[in-house]
Amino acid sequence: MKRIILGVIYLLALGNTVAQSINSTKTNSLDPTSVSLEERLVQLAWKNNASIKLATLQSEIAQAEVKVVGSEWSTLVGATGNLNEFNIKEFTGTQAEEQGNLFFPRYNVYVRLPLSLLVETPRKRKVALTKVRFEEEKVNLTKIQLRTEVLKLYSDYRKYEQIWIIRKQTLDDEESNFLLSTQNFKEGKNTLEEYIAVQRNRNEQRIQLAVAENDYIKSKLSLEELIGTKLEDVIK
Repeated sequence: MKRIILGVIYLLALGNTVAQSINSTKTNSLDPTSVSLEERLVQLAWKNNASIKLATLQSEIAQAEVKVVGSEWSTLVGATGNLNEFNIKEFTGTQAEEQGNLFFPRYNVYVRLPLSLLVETPRKRKVALTKVRFEEEKVNLTKIQLRTEVLKLYSDYRKYEQIWIIRKQTLDDEESNFLLSTQNFKEGKNTLEEYIAVQRNRNEQRIQLAVAENDYIKSKLSLEELIGTKLEDVIK
């Protein structure tokens, strides 16, 4: 009996050790002291993006399942005790007779050790540990995918920002040309066709600027959606 109890206690300790080792597992993350803007954006996405949060929750659920499997061994051991040490009756006899009124045994310790549990519990634990590793790999894969997406969107953002700036400068030049052409047309220094051509160029530049500004704003919003905060709060 003692050997069985010691064996069960060992299995309980083993289950707790496994659960603690799984609970201490951490996924790799970037150094928070990184000063690169791109990596700061990636870290913000890892912190705020819903896909990472969901993957992390799944990993935590898997770790909790390992603890549940480890605790199944505790159902094998139990103890019972009598609520009253003596029979409910008047003591009229001698001390020896009084002692006869005691409940024996006062406490009972039992151990249940189904053979099926010796097979099923290690198998369940192995499945639970595999699920933990699977969910952790999903977290890491989600981080890699999210990092790639953030860097792509940031590259698009910078591209559209530069195009927008160039379009603004070009429109400023066209606005100056239009003002000069208008003045020359009034003074008779250029023809109507020349004036209309300058006006047409100015209107085309206005349209191109509107398109560039729209692309720039959409790229900024897409990036902010991933990182979970305004870009202005990051770029300071």
